[in-house]
Amino acid sequence: MPVSFLSAEQRSRYGVFNAVPDIAQLGAFFHLDADDRRRAMAATARATSSAGPCN
Repeated sequence: MPVSFLSAEQRSRYGVFNAVPDIAQLGAFFHLDADDRRRAMAATARATSSAGPCN
């Protein structure tokens, strides 16, 4: 994506959060319905149970 029209400061901040987004902000951009949440939780559970011990 072209960024040549941005100032140096804008280019350094491009695509970076200026703070940690809160739940309301995330909810405005990433909506998961109940089925999506169930699938995500199941995938997370599978990934963490098969990861094994950390070294």
